[in-house]
Formats: sequence, structure tokens, C-alpha cells
Amino acid sequence: MPLEIAESKTGSATLLRLKGTMVIGKDPELVTARVQSLLEAGTTRIILEMGEVAYLDSTGISALVRCHICASRRGAAVKLLHPSRRVNEVLQITRLSSVLEIYDDQEKVLASFN
Repeated sequence: MPLEIAESKTGSATLLRLKGTMVIGKDPELVTARVQSLLEAGTTRIILEMGEVAYLDSTGISALVRCHICASRRGAAVKLLHPSRRVNEVLQITRLSSVLEIYDDQEKVLASFN
């Protein structure tokens, strides 16, 4: 299933709701490009809502890491919200859960930016 990205504002953050898979091909590049575009526009608070991401492979993982690094270099933050069970397992196995900020509650992720 190709990745779909829906953008909205929630509080002081930009929410990117991802749906589909983040596997080798253009899907991970779409996420990275969207986040970089937001950062270049001056956005400093980005939430990736991943509850409907069925699967991500190494290229999907790489995209999340690139988003995190790009944001950090600009004094911004990219945080994950509601990762699906499968995505959460991958983040735990790769130990990215200790690098990326992951939240299960939208109010908590918004409060974390303050």
C-alpha cells in the first residue's frame, strides 16, 4: 500500500498523519522531503502520527533517522505519535526508541514541546 501523508496543524505543531507502508522506494523519501520542506519553512515542531503505518523496513527507519537529524540541526524536533504495534516493535529492536521521542497520547506529545 503506497504511503499517504495528510498534514494538519494541532496546537503549535504540524501533524503529519502517515498511512500505508514505509518501504524501499519513494515512500520514505516522501516523508523526508515533507519534513525537510516544513523545516525550511521555519516549522520547529513536527509530529509524525504513525498509527496507520503497517510496516517499515530499513529505508523507512533511515527516513525517520534523517528527519530526526535534520530537525535537530535546525533546533527543531520531530516526534512520533501512536506508532502501530509492528512499527513499535521495529523501533524497540533497533533501539531507536531510545533516540526518537515516542508518545501514545497527543496531549503529551504537544506538552513535550514546551
